Amino acid sequence: MKVQKFNKIWAIFSLIVIVFLASGHPAFPKKDKEAQDGDYGKKQNWPLSIEERSDLRFPTVVSNTDNNDIIVDPEDSGAAVFEVKGTPYQEIRVFILNDETYMYPVDITQNSSNSSGDSVIKVMRFTYGGSLRDSGKGGEGYLNAQGTMTNMRIGATATLQNSPLPGSYQGQLILRVVYK
Repeated sequence: MKVQKFNKIWAIFSLIVIVFLASGHPAFPKKDKEAQDGDYGKKQNWPLSIEERSDLRFPTVVSNTDNNDIIVDPEDSGAAVFEVKGTPYQEIRVFILNDETYMYPVDITQNSSNSSGDSVIKVMRFTYGGSLRDSGKGGEGYLNAQGTMTNMRIGATATLQNSPLPGSYQGQLILRVVYK
């Protein structure tokens, strides 16, 4: 009887959140000397704020083959969840700055090795759900009457390549939220 060695991989993917507000953006009213005709009296958007409710968490994986995709859909319990606050009834756009990123080991099992020496996990194909509709280039949605969106959800696909080492992996990425 041949016994196969299985690798257990546990991954948490933290999101670094950036609320993109730049000079000239509707969230920043123009100064009097910069204002142009017709700008006075228009409603200005409030600054956006965002709070992460839960990290994007990929399930613990037992892997003995190369090139496995692990998918966390936006409606899964492992999806990242955020709450956004801003101007009531305004439309927002949400997107991940990079199309793909990587998770790196934080707690590799002692005396583990793999033939390729690879110990990173590629994360890509971010998807949006909950209160957001997936536009293919990010998520879009409207803030409610109180100026909040409480169920902004993001999922992704992690690709295990070359039998990564057993252990815990962690990564970060940048999430942008802007008024549309």
